Amino acid sequence: DGSGGTPIPPDGAVLSGHGSGANSLRALWERSKASLLGQRALFQLEMSPPVLESIGGSPILLRGGRASVVDDGSDLVTSRHPRTIVGWNREESLLVAVDGRQPGYSVGLTLREAAELLARLGATEGINLDGGGSTTLAIGGTVVNRPSDRLVLRAGREEVVAQPGPNDTVVGPVERPVADALVVVPTSPLSVLEDLLGPNLLSPPPGVRAPGSRDDPASKASS
Repeated sequence: DGSGGTPIPPDGAVLSGHGSGANSLRALWERSKASLLGQRALFQLEMSPPVLESIGGSPILLRGGRASVVDDGSDLVTSRHPRTIVGWNREESLLVAVDGRQPGYSVGLTLREAAELLARLGATEGINLDGGGSTTLAIGGTVVNRPSDRLVLRAGREEVVAQPGPNDTVVGPVERPVADALVVVPTSPLSVLEDLLGPNLLSPPPGVRAPGSRDDPASKASS
């Protein structure tokens, strides 16, 4: 009581309640001191309307239309990499994939550049998701960007690597063989989406084979 503005410790958390919430915290604290609950408690966050699903990401790129990236000098922040970023405003949500690590095609973005891109696209809020070789955009089962990972032949074996070695034979760009995906399911028929997006976004860019072909390295890597 009376400790408003308590600093949040780096390795901990602060529970703050007001009104009925404060009364609930006082009751919880008294029960804890009486050893009825012990010193550990389950914290359950409830929202209205209730949250059905959530996605984690880091760091936050935009807050209120302004860049929120802290330049800590790390490679994640200051170097250009492929990026998967999400932005939104009151009217729409944006899911953006940016290729990188491919000089002559795309070198990627720093996190500040990613924030500026979202702002130019009209977002007021934005967050960074997993990028690098994980940045892969598929529409209708077809990969439409150029992932930065490479399928290589190394000592007679196929491997997916982020950076080919000097003795590797590069087969081509491929999806990273992991099981994570963010899926957006359209409520409109695909033909309508094709009219909106254009046929170029529904076919692979130059140099990227369509998934499903027999000689497609991306199909082999993902199988």
